[in-house]
Amino acid sequence: MKQRLSIAAALLGDPELLILDEPSNGLDPVGMRDMRELIARIARGGRTVFVSSHLLGDLEQICDWLLVIDRGELRYQGPAADFLASAVPQVFVTPEHPEDLGRLVELAKRNGPHAGNDDITVDARGVLIPVPRGDARAVAVAVNRAAIGEGIVLAELTVRRPDLESHYLAQVEGTSS
Repeated sequence: MKQRLSIAAALLGDPELLILDEPSNGLDPVGMRDMRELIARIARGGRTVFVSSHLLGDLEQICDWLLVIDRGELRYQGPAADFLASAVPQVFVTPEHPEDLGRLVELAKRNGPHAGNDDITVDARGVLIPVPRGDARAVAVAVNRAAIGEGIVLAELTVRRPDLESHYLAQVEGTSS
């Protein structure tokens, strides 16, 4: 309620620009959602809303323009959609039978447009294949076909698009997202 009251007070002078610093900080999930909706409503009303926040999930839902700053250095400035479009999609594959995981890893490393990809990661559930170039859907289809050919039944096959937080972390840590 205090956050909303502060924003209401800031809007009294009918400003064209509203600057908010960590507006969702300390709010419960319902309050966070309400704050996102309030910010969106203010922006739809023709005002520019500048939001500084470490809660990247919130920013992903409300921002159409990003300034990404890391250790005082501007890393990106532009449309949020363009920043996210540069994220590396991934194909996640899980075998129905855990004993097929090793075979699935080998199959993923040698088949399809991602052949020879050393960035493939494995955990107890499955295989994560980054697709830095090309079509992630085509990679998923190639893996599926190869798995069928090897008699491996897949329990899960998904194309994942990194969210704002994981893509930001990849950018500032120098890894691929």
